[in-house]
Amino acid sequence: MDIAQILRSEGFKVTPQRIAIYDALRGHHNHPTAEMIYHRLRPMHPSMSLATVYNNIKVLIDEGVVSEIKVRNDTTTYFDFMGHDHLNVVCEKCGRIADVDIEVPDLR
Repeated sequence: MDIAQILRSEGFKVTPQRIAIYDALRGHHNHPTAEMIYHRLRPMHPSMSLATVYNNIKVLIDEGVVSEIKVRNDTTTYFDFMGHDHLNVVCEKCGRIADVDIEVPDLR
């Protein structure tokens, strides 16, 4: 099921801004902040506000396609696309966040 179908099935409108935010998260594995997404998309969507980015990220989190990453001793929140099974690890020296692929067994 694609994101437009997921959103419609849950009663959300499929807006250009919502799709752009989803694509920005899906297409980049750098664990951006909402502010980073906002600055990346602002040239293509000049009417988009930072609040729009935060509100739409919340929708994507609630739908299970995006996760929120909180790093110990850091007040910044980072976001990650949940397109595959993985863990997020954080370097304690530099703070870099990386994906580590995992194999999840079928427990059925």
